[in-house]
Amino acid sequence: MDTQQDTHSEEGTGCPDTPLDRPAGPMIEVEQVEDFGLALEQYEAGMKAVREGEVVSGRVLRVLEKEVIVDVGYKSEGIIDISEFRTTSGEIKVAVGDVIDVLLER
Repeated sequence: MDTQQDTHSEEGTGCPDTPLDRPAGPMIEVEQVEDFGLALEQYEAGMKAVREGEVVSGRVLRVLEKEVIVDVGYKSEGIIDISEFRTTSGEIKVAVGDVIDVLLER
């Protein structure tokens, strides 16, 4: 005797049925881009050009146990050792949202 279980989900079983022709998430409208290269150039032009040795302003995103994450307006965030923000008494003198000057080393 062949005993096969029905693997199709039914309402209330906890196994969602996800047919391939139905989108997995909410639908959003995407603006049609005629020239991707031009769109990429415009995006990159809006970003700051930063160079090693330059001092830029950055906004503190997170203060962690060993490091501080800073948004300097470039493609990725900067990571600064927490020791740079400690006073001689060991107090941390930076908070999320602070705008600080950052020397770009690399």
